[in-house]
Amino acid sequence: MRNLDKLAYDLTCNWYKSISFNPVYHGIDFSQIIRFYLWDKIGRAIRIKYKVDNGELSIYKPNMGKISYYHEPVISKGKFKKRILKREQLVFIPFAVASYLVNGFSDIKNVKIITKDVNIGLPKKSIITTKAKLIDDHWYIELYNNVLKALKINALELVPQDLRLLKEQIKGAFLISYYAEQELLKYKPNALFVYSDNHPPFINYVLAAKKIGIPSFTYQHGLDCEHYYLDDCFADYIAVWSENRKLRYIKHSAFEPKAYEVVGKIKRETHKVKRGKNGQKYILFITRPHKPIKCYSPSRSHDEGASILKAILDYMLLNSQLKLIIKSHPLDNAAIYSETLDSFPALREKVVLSEETIEHLAINCDVIITEDSTAGVEALVYGKPCVHAHFANSRPVLPFIEYGASFSGKSHKELVDSLKKCFAISNEDLYLMIGNQQKMVADFIPSGESENLVNFIIDNL
Repeated sequence: MRNLDKLAYDLTCNWYKSISFNPVYHGIDFSQIIRFYLWDKIGRAIRIKYKVDNGELSIYKPNMGKISYYHEPVISKGKFKKRILKREQLVFIPFAVASYLVNGFSDIKNVKIITKDVNIGLPKKSIITTKAKLIDDHWYIELYNNVLKALKINALELVPQDLRLLKEQIKGAFLISYYAEQELLKYKPNALFVYSDNHPPFINYVLAAKKIGIPSFTYQHGLDCEHYYLDDCFADYIAVWSENRKLRYIKHSAFEPKAYEVVGKIKRETHKVKRGKNGQKYILFITRPHKPIKCYSPSRSHDEGASILKAILDYMLLNSQLKLIIKSHPLDNAAIYSETLDSFPALREKVVLSEETIEHLAINCDVIITEDSTAGVEALVYGKPCVHAHFANSRPVLPFIEYGASFSGKSHKELVDSLKKCFAISNEDLYLMIGNQQKMVADFIPSGESENLVNFIIDNL
């Protein structure tokens, strides 16, 4: 499967080389933009071709209309007007970001945030106006046709649903890039900040800013739990949580930014965590995304989460005092867990899908089971016996096992065995595991302050 994973990534990034097609149009490399649209589609086509898809289409088709596909341009209608005589530096944050960043700029003189997002918490006089326009340039069709040509040469065919969707996405990406360039030229901000820099609509703005000469910034928002696909950075200035992520970019990114800055993981506002379990023993299961659009590598599967849950439930059948709380990723397919539970009617009342915070759930549980997940590393803060569940036919991205921060759960049997170890762990072994967990937390999600990020942006305007 490792060879198939690498094949999928190479096709996603380098499809145009096999047909000598130039994906650069008006100074923008659209092959970099549309990578994100190809991630899951090429992976899905390879799984189907090699018959390792596990009935993926039966899950994918019913959910297609319920998913955001990152290709619809945002037309904003604000009241911002640039004042020529006022000496202020404009930071353009086109899309929603954490409130701490917006608040962090509020007390800085001569710096103003402008946006096109009405939900960012700024008044209408800070929201720009996008001039909607019908574009009669149809180069995007040429781009779409050449993607299919390249895939055909490489003996790969997308499923019909993905063919239709890809055409819509490429058209949308073309429009987003057009609007990005027009907005940047009109308002001439001193800097661009985006939530992410490696997929639409954010990368469209980053590449347009590069073309015009406006510095772009981004800040790590997760542990990037995927092989290959999240290795590249595109913005000029990259703020990261840790030295670990910085070194990963330096080693693997094909594009070099002007600067990296380690600023730590900025804590969001948290509410007081309540303790109290009424003597009940809890297992906390933290999932990663399993929707088909989030299964990029061919080695990933939409049914991994359900398979992990079955192993947990089999263990619970023999341990009737246990309850299970599932904390599913926002982009996971939570319905698969309810469907899996239908085969375990005796446990239906003992399993809960929770929307509580990781802090609340982790501090009150007895054992943690986590997939490759940012939330899973965050949960290590609370010092509980942990199992790293990874049923994919690939190596995990996060080194829970290498750190000694968890037991291993790479199969049904191993996960059940590791649960037994968790509930029988000695104080001495738990003490050692907690020390390893603290080391992993320090290396991957060291604490940071919003001022670190704001200062990094201000210093490079």
